[in-house]
Amino acid sequence: MLGDVAAGWRRVGDEVRARRAEQEAAAVLSSAGAVVADPGPVGARAGLRKGDVIAAVNEVAVAGSQAAAAALKDARRWLALEVMRGPERLNLRFRL
Repeated sequence: MLGDVAAGWRRVGDEVRARRAEQEAAAVLSSAGAVVADPGPVGARAGLRKGDVIAAVNEVAVAGSQAAAAALKDARRWLALEVMRGPERLNLRFRL
């Protein structure tokens, strides 16, 4: 009997984890931007993490990795990034 209860709770836990993963994936897919694969030393110093989604560079929305790369290339001395980290929206600003 106790084994049945424990198995039932494991199934509930599995369902909750699966639903949470679906919600997180939907948040990333629904937001336009570029997913950070490797922030590199400068990006890491600025606060970027692997899996962050860059939504805007210097207040200009980016629609994908190519647009983000072009905007980053055009940046001069200061850089402002709007980043989605899971459901949280962050504004990162740093000097190049």
